[in-house]
Amino acid sequence: MARGARRWWFPVAALLAALLLSVVAAAAVVELRYRRAEADSTLDLLPDEPGRKYGIQPGGRFTNDQGFNDLPFDRPRRPGVRRVVVVGDSVTFGGNVPKGAAWPSQLASLLADDGRPTEVFNLAVFGYDVEQVAATLRYRGWDLDPDLVVYAWYTNDALPTELVNLSGERPIYVGTTLLPEDAVLPLWLARPLLRRSAAYRALQGAVLARKREANRGANPWTDPDRQAAWFRGHFDEMLADVRAHDVDFMVLGLGPHVIARPDAGWCAEDRQNARFCRVQRDRVDEMAALARDLDLPWVDGVRFYAAAGVEDFFGGINGKDPANRDPHHPNAVGHRALAGGMLPVVEAWLDGTPIARACAELDEATLTAAVRAAVASLPAEFAASGRRRSGGPTAANQRPAP
Repeated sequence: MARGARRWWFPVAALLAALLLSVVAAAAVVELRYRRAEADSTLDLLPDEPGRKYGIQPGGRFTNDQGFNDLPFDRPRRPGVRRVVVVGDSVTFGGNVPKGAAWPSQLASLLADDGRPTEVFNLAVFGYDVEQVAATLRYRGWDLDPDLVVYAWYTNDALPTELVNLSGERPIYVGTTLLPEDAVLPLWLARPLLRRSAAYRALQGAVLARKREANRGANPWTDPDRQAAWFRGHFDEMLADVRAHDVDFMVLGLGPHVIARPDAGWCAEDRQNARFCRVQRDRVDEMAALARDLDLPWVDGVRFYAAAGVEDFFGGINGKDPANRDPHHPNAVGHRALAGGMLPVVEAWLDGTPIARACAELDEATLTAAVRAAVASLPAEFAASGRRRSGGPTAANQRPAP
């Protein structure tokens, strides 16, 4: 009887083992497929830099050897030349403009033209929220030994980046705040899998994307109080980091370029646009109030757009591109306006004026003169290539619409 039982179990055990091996092999094939998809995208996941979630692969068409839209960072520091580090998201990265036309690069050029050579490093990345901005400063910014840090805040920085698209529009989960109700598996299992498994990141991303699309009202991150608390937590971490390094700091408040004309142009085209513009302007004003409450140096970058005297910042430079009606990412003229607005602030700081005073004393006459002079001297190569847009990496920020 015992021998017969053993003979009966041998083929069953062999079958189970074969099935288990098949499942493991299939899982390995799926995992390899999604790892290749991640590797073939323009994204780098950054497990060694907690909070950044992802970066852009180095050495691309628009990126240097560290994955930023700038010149190489390994240039030696020149005696007497001060350094400015800029952190932010896709607007400051230079989405929608040719390489070299992002406002930090144009600011460096304007300073050099004025005989005030200053190194301006652009550490902005597509889709970044405040947590990612703070982590970028922590892991990459201080290595550059800056004298001034500029946080180019945007109106959706309080919305956590949870999903990004790989090539082929496959969403993957990159967030750090996965909620139990959103997790495919229990959190104790989901969290290690998110760190280690590309296939699980894709599964979690697909499920969360469908959930967000099917019922946006259920998205907990649309709750203003939750957004504000989450933003303050990471913003306070950034400020503590800045204080620990004893470096000058300021906030450049940015919003959609269309709100520079809130009662005309794009904002006045229909009721939905008008509401969007009101909400965005309110968010800029709320951030300005927070900066005042915290006694932080602040300038309203939307004023820079308004000072340019330009009808709008859509599409190309020498005419409109009907296919590009992006209200967020300005063309090269818009970036030139931002650089021109920052110019008197940075030059006053270089002259020894405290950065808080330099921001507070930026009057309308000085601002308008600086912005219009900058726009009038826009380099010909940017005007000539106005219709060519960088578009940035293939990863698309999947935060809720700001």
